[in-house]
Amino acid sequence: MDDEPGVRRFVSAALRLAGYAVAAAGSGAEAVAHARAARGRVALLLCDMVMPDAGGRCVAGRVRAEPPGVPVLYMSGHHDDTVLDFGIEDGTVHFLAKPFSSAELVRKVWEVLDARRQPLGDFRAAV
Repeated sequence: MDDEPGVRRFVSAALRLAGYAVAAAGSGAEAVAHARAARGRVALLLCDMVMPDAGGRCVAGRVRAEPPGVPVLYMSGHHDDTVLDFGIEDGTVHFLAKPFSSAELVRKVWEVLDARRQPLGDFRAAV
């Protein structure tokens, strides 16, 4: 989930090239709709922390309810104390700073999924 079309295209293309199925969303409402339509097959939510309609934290809370425990990888170009207040500093939140390369993105996705021991073949991401 990202409100910038260029970021969505880049992230979607990088993840698809790595073999992942991707559902791209430009808003919080769209990400939640994708997650509901996937009916429990979302292995990871990748979302921008700062969005015009609903920030990543809000969307993650709604998506994690269906099914519970979906891991979240936050991304942001904001590197101030506000971002760090979300739990990144103490390691309780997975975070990827923008800008990032496709290799950095795929490596971080693997890291988050490996931490959850998710099989890579059943991956769907709402970007």
